[in-house]
Amino acid sequence: MPPHLLQDLTRATYSNIEQNGIDALTYCIQPWAQRWAGAIQRDLVSLTLPDQFCAEFDLRRLSMGDSASRTTYYREMLNIGAISIDEIRAMEGLNPVDDGGSARFMQLNMTTVDRIINPPAAAPADEFAPVGTPLPVEDDESSMDGPGAEDLVDDSEQAEMLEEIQ
Repeated sequence: MPPHLLQDLTRATYSNIEQNGIDALTYCIQPWAQRWAGAIQRDLVSLTLPDQFCAEFDLRRLSMGDSASRTTYYREMLNIGAISIDEIRAMEGLNPVDDGGSARFMQLNMTTVDRIINPPAAAPADEFAPVGTPLPVEDDESSMDGPGAEDLVDDSEQAEMLEEIQ
């Protein structure tokens, strides 16, 4: 039994209390829970419906003390598409979200797994110019002859206009 659970806090710090709790779960509670689950499975479940039920204890709630590592775990599992937002919320004891909570996401700018498996149809190639295609450049002579060339003002006319304004 960890000393802090017996109210012995003489050498306690936050980190070692947390580690003592993890040790108690790993070396004390979990082995007994496995033994009890095995006995329940053997004596009760296997006699009735062994193919439909199994006996096990969910001890995840006992190891929820470390929020930083829990957050990292949830983020990594979400990023690889292993769990959904609703599953994370269920593990935290929260209600599911209304829209899109059951979608699975993967890195590729956080798209859904369905979208990776079934990508949207690509746009037709003739609508877009290929990447790296230079735009046409008109030379100085041809640009002066085209439509709107009469609207262009040369430098001497611009200078005269500025003198009139002043």
